[in-house]
Order: sequence, then structure tokens, then C-alpha cells
Amino acid sequence: MKKLLEVLNLKTYFFLEEGVGKAVDDVSFFINEGEIFGLVGESGCGKSVTALSIMRLVPSPGKIVGGKIIFEGENLLEKSYEEMRDIRGRKISMIFQEPMVVLNPVYSIGFQIAEAIVVHYPEVSWDEAWERAVYMIEKVGIPNPRRRAEEYPYQMSGGMRQRAMIAMALINNPRLLIADEPTTALDVTVQAQILELMERLKEEYKASILFITHDLSIIAEISHRVGVMYGGKIVEVGDVFSIFDRPLHPYTFGLLNSMPRLDKEEKRLYSIPGSVPSLLSFPQGCRFKDRCDKAFSLCDKEPPLVEVESGHFVQCWLFSK
Repeated sequence: MKKLLEVLNLKTYFFLEEGVGKAVDDVSFFINEGEIFGLVGESGCGKSVTALSIMRLVPSPGKIVGGKIIFEGENLLEKSYEEMRDIRGRKISMIFQEPMVVLNPVYSIGFQIAEAIVVHYPEVSWDEAWERAVYMIEKVGIPNPRRRAEEYPYQMSGGMRQRAMIAMALINNPRLLIADEPTTALDVTVQAQILELMERLKEEYKASILFITHDLSIIAEISHRVGVMYGGKIVEVGDVFSIFDRPLHPYTFGLLNSMPRLDKEEKRLYSIPGSVPSLLSFPQGCRFKDRCDKAFSLCDKEPPLVEVESGHFVQCWLFSK
């Protein structure tokens, strides 16, 4: 398989008055063409900052201080502002977590989708862009697309707004779609519809997807490969079957065991002790050691990321001694 995106030793730090917060610290992974790569972890572990780094949209006082982001063979970190603006929305699109924050309340849905076309393709007439926007609104499963195109974000439900965001993200047939917690605020039925829609559109438009979530059940359903993130680092990477059947890192094991399962009769769910450390006070060595029941003396040093079996990597001294 050909790699579409390769993130190498990415470091994104936030320079605060209290100190330097290492939100993303030496993160590496890749996404193949036509693949859905799931990035999973607790809130605050660096998933969204990783996505914003790929888009070169890290807010101040954050800054990308190291690494490479190779997309279609070129390093995005070497691109100018104008070059990145051309790539965003055309080659790489992003579905954000909360549509009401992203969608402009004073413009209609159709206007905002059509605008995404003419910004990148000025030779396209407004009438043609509008018709393509209406077509895309219908494509993502919104009924009465012509009427809905005239409506404003507040007139739509949460599920409809998320579909509109997907339509906007896919309108220019991007190579890579970044979905940052796209189903978090939706009820279970609408979640299932959105996931089914994204899988169907991925096949139709041949896009790769970076799917970011804290929900392991969604990862199990939609992803081909998975990266487990904790404390600004990816601690385990593998195909979805390896991660769920043979979790190696104690954090991954804890996440999986904290999920309710129909095939087991536990009266009490497992919980990982403690909480995610602050960006400004990560422990030395393994960042999970203070919450890990398997920690020992070597954990005071940072473990390397090692390949335990084909395509299955883990950053833990239990497998690196």
C-alpha cells in the first residue's frame, strides 16, 4: 500500500507563562491511501492538536517545533501560508467536533458549501457551485436539499449540521479527510448514520480518513489501523484486530477493560487509577507510569517504540527490556 500521509517525530508545544506544555511530543504514524486510521485516547492527550498540526492551524501560543508532515511526498511544514491555504479544503479537509462553532451563523448552508468551491476553483461560476452544493447536500442524506441549502445553521438539528459539515469537507474531493470527534454530541442513532455515511462516501470518493475519537466502539467499527495516544505520545499502533484482541500497552489494556461488554458478566467495570497529568507536569520517563500497576524501575526512563509483531508497535519497557 502507498502512504498518503506520514507524520514523523512531530512536536507541537504550547508556550505558556507557567511553562512549556508538550501537547504533541515526538509523534509518528502514517496513513495509507484509502485507509481509515483511528486515533484514540482520553481528552487532553493531544489528538486534536495532532490534527490541527497537520492542517497547520495550531492556535497561539502553540507552535510546531519539530518533525515532518509528509503529504503526497512533500513536507507540509515547508509550505508557505498561501500554499497551505490552497491545500486546506482542496486536498485535506477537516470535520470539526462542533459544527455550530465552525459554521457561520449569518450565511446559509448552501452559501458556505458553494463558497468552498469558488475559493479553490475561481473559474467555476457561482450558479454551478450552488448546484454542486445542492447535489452534495442531497448526497449526505439531507432531505429537501434545495430548500435546506437556503437555511441557516440554527435551523438545522445537530445531525443535519454535522452532515452539512461533511458535505463541505468533501465538496472538492480531498485526498485526506480529518474527522475530529464528529459524532460526540449526537445520539446513538444519528452516530450510526454518520459513520455509515462516512464509510460510504470514503469508498465513493476514494479518500483516506484520520478518525479521532475517545470512543473505542466507534474505532472498532470504522478503522483499519489504530493509534493509541496518551500524554502527547502514541503508545501503541496496530491493525484494529491486533489492538482489540492482543492489547500490549497497559493503557490500551485499561481502556479496553473499562468498556462494558455483552460477552462478560463483570459486576464492576475496570477503571484506570488517577487522571491524565497536566501538559506542564508530565512525569519523567514513561508518562503512564504513575497510573500503571505494572510499573517498575526502568519506567523512570522513556521506553522506545518497538515492533512486537508485524505492524504492531508499542512503547513500553515490558516489551523492550
